[in-house]
Amino acid sequence: MELRPCLPQDRLKAIALSKSVFKDNMGEQFPCLFSEANREHMFLAVDGEEVVSMVNYYPATVKIHEAYLRTGSVGSVCTKPEYRGQKLASRLLSMAGEKMLSEGITMMIISGQGGIYSAYGAEFAGNATEWFVPRGTFPTSSALRLSEYHEADFPSLKKVYETEAVRFLRTDAEFPLLVEGQSYPDLHARYPFELILKEGKVVAYAILDLSDDEVDDTLGLKEFGGDRQALIAAFDPLLMKYGRMRMHFATDPHDPMEEELQSSEHRPIHQYASLKIIDFPAFMDALKPYWEAVVPESKNHVTYRTESGTFVLGVGSERMQIHDVVGLTRLVFGFNEPILVNFSGCPEIEKFVRQVFPIPFAWTHNLNYQ
Repeated sequence: MELRPCLPQDRLKAIALSKSVFKDNMGEQFPCLFSEANREHMFLAVDGEEVVSMVNYYPATVKIHEAYLRTGSVGSVCTKPEYRGQKLASRLLSMAGEKMLSEGITMMIISGQGGIYSAYGAEFAGNATEWFVPRGTFPTSSALRLSEYHEADFPSLKKVYETEAVRFLRTDAEFPLLVEGQSYPDLHARYPFELILKEGKVVAYAILDLSDDEVDDTLGLKEFGGDRQALIAAFDPLLMKYGRMRMHFATDPHDPMEEELQSSEHRPIHQYASLKIIDFPAFMDALKPYWEAVVPESKNHVTYRTESGTFVLGVGSERMQIHDVVGLTRLVFGFNEPILVNFSGCPEIEKFVRQVFPIPFAWTHNLNYQ
């Protein structure tokens, strides 16, 4: 048995393993994750010439206002049934984590929960709101119209996307691949892509989640961006076009749309992805432009380090120790349950934490979820 990065001759075998464990369209839905260009981020267990287990990740950068966080999105983690119980995936996950650290990646996003991820210190985290908005809740506008997305619309899409203050950075090369992959239909759902035009100009977009379940009366938003007022006004036209009764989607609590939605059914949720900060000092370095803008007086007064497996945060002369990475990650990114933190004797740290955390973050189940 050999554990190593993917070689050219392994790549198609790795995709075949993913298809056998998950679904037949894995290659089509994850063109960036399984691309030749991403092969060095695919870690395999190979028995003879057979790929029997793998862990893959796709590196990306998340922009949070003026801060840029390097992330690694882990996906398509799988092992052939007859090889399970040998901790192959756990060992490959550790190899992937070491590779991330060597590339300056400071946090991990995993499309799963429990098992090897919990053992690695990654758990469900994140701060989001789930919404159900019935048809008829908001008025529409005669100035708006819907238009299905086509490749020729890419410049307009890119222009709208780049107005988002919190987003994954996407190159002109990968963006179309992500659109193609994450709008590729599933067996029981499809993902229409609608542009929202106001007086002929693209001002917003909505990538939808349309289940084939006849009982489901919801129309999901897999990703959206642009003018929030226009997006809200497009809810009813979208629902009527696709024959559904309620919009269903998630927002970050920092999203200005939340103020408009308060009367609709909602609840706090996490990201439905396991998160882990893998390099706390480098993560805080990268986040500094954000937290210094939120709390200008914190400039040159905040310190952070790791110490004997714990995480130390300081403001001025105060110091606070966080003893586990799950607690640290949930403090920074939030969670859908209260997070108990002892700020005894640390009023300045408490003030800083409550002003800065949880940070805004992009919904992970979007185009970039490779």
